[in-house]
Amino acid sequence: GDSSTFVWDVNRTGATGRLTTSNEINRRVDNPYVITSISDNQFNTTPQEASESVGEPLHEFLNSETTLGLAWLPGSPSCLAAATGVKWLRIYDLRENLNAPKSVVAHAKAVNGVCFDKYDINRMAIYSEDAFVKIWDIRKLVANTPVLTINTGAMKGIQQIDW
Repeated sequence: GDSSTFVWDVNRTGATGRLTTSNEINRRVDNPYVITSISDNQFNTTPQEASESVGEPLHEFLNSETTLGLAWLPGSPSCLAAATGVKWLRIYDLRENLNAPKSVVAHAKAVNGVCFDKYDINRMAIYSEDAFVKIWDIRKLVANTPVLTINTGAMKGIQQIDW
């Protein structure tokens, strides 16, 4: 099937969109079975039916593009950086038109992931199957202009990094 990225608000569920309490979430997640007493020493467990559906996502983007990594921008809680399987780094502002993200062809192969510098909210690193790690300043996101490019020489590409 087609690939897409969806965003839900986990504090809202079902068609009503009402806020869900943490007790309701814990009951659904932590107690998926109903326990009934048969006698003093015996109990019966039966699966609990979901009381509410998850509902529709708030946002859908990257249609027909595989998302390999996601990270919320540290200084912008409504912005999401997406690493794609087709060389792109995209930054979406969920308050804006999702059809026009900031985008840059970032690597020669799939962009496997993105992570942000813990000490500078404008600096991020992206890594790829092409064995390069590229450091970007998100304020100056222009094709072929990373702040730094590191050739790791990894034969199978890079699967994970951290600051």
